[in-house]
Amino acid sequence: MEKIYFLVNPISGGRNKTGFDELVRKTLDLSKYDYKIQSWDNPEKLGEMLDSAIAAGYTTIVAAGGDGTLNQVAAKLAGTNIKMGIVPMGSGNGFARHNGIPMDTMRALERLNTPTVKKVDTILINNQRYVNVAGVGFDAHIGYLFSVASERGFKTYAKIVIRELSRFESQRYKLVIDGNEYIEKAFLISVANGSQWGNNAAIAPEASTRDGLMDVIVMKPFKFYQAPLLAFQMFTKKINRNSLIKSFKAKSVTIYREDNGAVHFDGEPAEMGSELAFKIEPASLNLLV
Repeated sequence: MEKIYFLVNPISGGRNKTGFDELVRKTLDLSKYDYKIQSWDNPEKLGEMLDSAIAAGYTTIVAAGGDGTLNQVAAKLAGTNIKMGIVPMGSGNGFARHNGIPMDTMRALERLNTPTVKKVDTILINNQRYVNVAGVGFDAHIGYLFSVASERGFKTYAKIVIRELSRFESQRYKLVIDGNEYIEKAFLISVANGSQWGNNAAIAPEASTRDGLMDVIVMKPFKFYQAPLLAFQMFTKKINRNSLIKSFKAKSVTIYREDNGAVHFDGEPAEMGSELAFKIEPASLNLLV
């Protein structure tokens, strides 16, 4: 029997995880899997929990949470033969949506009974691994504010975005993309592996997690009245048609900015220096879809 380990984030997405254990027991094919479920409440212990699961011989590790949970699991499993599964339970679930994993918990669990393994790319930003989207500018600013908000979920995120739109000041960046230099004043810059931030907001609609390339999206500063069209095109996967968007396919990306500041990777906020180096590692993660 294959050993499968569920790592559950109890607070992701503001969703109640009560009953998850019972749902796994009823849904998972117990003739195929020997399973264990653990929740974590201290991010500093997550690495130790994963190390223990790997040492115990678990060959599939399922991240039950949002993109931040996936980020930490993928960082541990990339470059190994261990498979990663996903049960989406976050606020946005961008990486799961990109890969066609059902948002319904039972349907996502059912997929694990007849899995297909897909080798997908991962990306490093200053040696910090991520699987979906990283960026600087407005989305990094929002990522920080959302992380310290008292409530989770899409409504909270939308309120923060609307409030900050008129306050945020665009910055000037230098980008070196596959050896070519560009100077851009940008509202935000995303370096994407997957196509969307989450909730079907596609910032990089042509992105693929299997092409060995990063999608670099530069959004130029815009007037407030232009925001509704940008939002509409984002949710209809047509934002790359907007004249305010510049996009590149790249194997190598470095972003230079004037000062240290906020970044985000897979929705997780952080502070990094003025030079941000991106490196793609093709087919480095075994993903169950």
